[in-house]
Order: sequence, then C-alpha cells, then structure tokens
Amino acid sequence: MKNCIPAALAIAVMTAPAIARDTEPESVDAESIWITSIAPLGEGNFVAGSATGLLLRPGTVSKFSGSDPSQLEPLYEHPAAVWTVATSSDAGLIASADYKGNLVIYEMGSGQAKTFDQALERWCQKVIFSPDDQTVVAGNESGKLFTWSVADSKVSKSVELTKASITSLAFSPSGDKLAVTDGDGIVHVMSWPELESKGVIPVGEETAWCVAFQNESSMIVGSGDRKLYRVDSAVAAPPKETTPEEKKEAEKAKSAKESDKESDEEDGPEKEEQATPTQPGVEMIAEGTDWITRIAVSSDGQIAASEVSGKIHFASGGSVTTIGADSGVWAICFGSPGRLLVGTRKNGIVSAGQQWAWNTSESASSDEDSE
Repeated sequence: MKNCIPAALAIAVMTAPAIARDTEPESVDAESIWITSIAPLGEGNFVAGSATGLLLRPGTVSKFSGSDPSQLEPLYEHPAAVWTVATSSDAGLIASADYKGNLVIYEMGSGQAKTFDQALERWCQKVIFSPDDQTVVAGNESGKLFTWSVADSKVSKSVELTKASITSLAFSPSGDKLAVTDGDGIVHVMSWPELESKGVIPVGEETAWCVAFQNESSMIVGSGDRKLYRVDSAVAAPPKETTPEEKKEAEKAKSAKESDKESDEEDGPEKEEQATPTQPGVEMIAEGTDWITRIAVSSDGQIAASEVSGKIHFASGGSVTTIGADSGVWAICFGSPGRLLVGTRKNGIVSAGQQWAWNTSESASSDEDSE
C-alpha cells in the first residue's frame, strides 16, 4: 500500500476507558469490553454498541459526547452481544441488533426501549434507518433482508436475497438505491423502497465486508482479500446463471487456489502474488494486511477504512495514510471531517485527528528560498 502522509499532518490518539458511571463502578476488566458499532446522535453526541468476549452475554448501548468518549452513559441492554447500532436523522430513535437476531428500538425522548425477540431471526451484522426514518433495514447471516416498520413495530417485508451472510448495508445519497454486501464478495444494488434488484457487482472472491456510498454513483467496498475498492454502481448487472458443471469447476479452482496458497506459505515468498482480477467499474484504491471490515465517509468525502487487526487507512486526494491502533478495530465513525472515532476490541473508544501547524517566518522564508 502506498503510504503518503501530507506535510504538517499528525495523528493524535486518545484512549478512553470503556465504561464510566456516575456512581462508583464495579470492578470491570476494560479489556473485556468490545466496542462493536458507533453512530452519530446529533449535537456532537454519539451512541456505541458493546459486547464482551462472550457473545451470548448481554451487551450494552451507550451514549457519549464526541468531545469526551471516555464517559459512556449506558442507555439500555441487549440479551446478547450488540453488533450494530443506527440512529434516525432527527436523533429521536436508536435501532440496534445483536448476535441472536434481537432488535431493540429506543426512544430518546421517553427513554423507553422496546425489545423484539429474534425479530431478525439470526445474527445481524448491520441495521440502518431508511431515508424517511420510517423503516429499519437489516440483513442477517442467512442472507435474508428485512424491513421493519417503526410505526407498526413489525416486519413489513423480507427478501431471501442471497445464500451467503449479509454483511453491510448503505443507502445512496438520493435515497433511491440500497447497496447490500455479502459473504460471496457480491454487492447487490436494490431499488428503494421497492427492494427490486437492479443487479449485482462481484468485487472479489472473498467476503465483501462493508460498503458506503462516496457519492451518488460511487461506492467504497472493503473486502476479505485485504483490498479497498471503489465501485461504480452503474455497472450492476443481473447475476450470471451458472450450470452445475460450472459450479463444480469453480469449487475445484477455489480449492486449488487455497492449496497453492498454503504451499506458498510453507515454501516462503518466492513469487509475487497475482493481482485479483476485477471487472470494469471496480477499482482497487488501497491494499492492507488483513480483512477490511469497516468504512466511514466524512461529509467532505474523506474515506476511512479499518482492518480487524487494528490498522486504519485514510484515502484522500489519491494518497493513502495508514495508522495503527493498539487493539483490533471494529467500529469507525467520523466525529467531524478531521476527526475519527474508533471503537476497539480492547481499548474502548479512541480518537484520531488531524493537527495542522502555522508556518513560522523562518520556515516560510526557507520554503520561498528553496523555490
């Protein structure tokens, strides 16, 4: 990966304790708290979902101020590890889902949480609000896509979209398209609110872990092949029908590739790894060292992407800056265009930001002389 750090750019990282309470807290092992998701709540506030190392234990959704992420105010609990949180555009509602497929809708005004047991049936990695805030959209590990009516408190529609796990969801800026990624490395482009397929875009052979729209026509996708892609949504096409013979050949090729990879690891790096072939409209913009599982796009178009191992890549203006956290990263959210909030596996919430410095008279003169 090309690492280019712009002049006068520094990364500031602030570690935050995992949980803070008004009263004297019980003894809590900070390393057991896992921040899994962060979403904006308006007026500089955010919500975070958390879990412990044991996924079937209760998880928590907390509120915090972006100026001090060390102070987490618990709002409500889930029956199992919280995996994803989302907020409505007016910051009046929070939706969250957990490892068991339970959905919780929380009203900020009343402070009431309504739990809908296994409403999403199985483990759900992503929930988002529709552009009009009237619907929660979710996808589970069996490849099923749900829409949940906020007013009626029930599933209004479900679609058996794919046989692979649904990993992420994102609406286009106009709100008329929904992008869905899955465990087969596919981006599904759906019309909204009809949920009719506009086509699919293969981005690789590994899991497509996350997706975000950079603008109306361009999506950013993070993959299990350690690559970050820019994808043109216009290239979505109906999936190609494969015969049983073609499926067998594909499985053989995949097994042979995995066998060759294991052999190469045993023999040592004697040959360069071949680039993953991509179709038109799919461009690799960065390459990491581990699965790229989270993406955030700031209001001014800056891209942040994180790896499970703890690296965070900032892509802007054709260059990539990479920093490393002390723990695995499982959630990222821009607090402002120049500041990123990061949820980690062991160190609670950390903050990364740009620091700019004024040139002194001497340095300015030196720059002019060098010209």
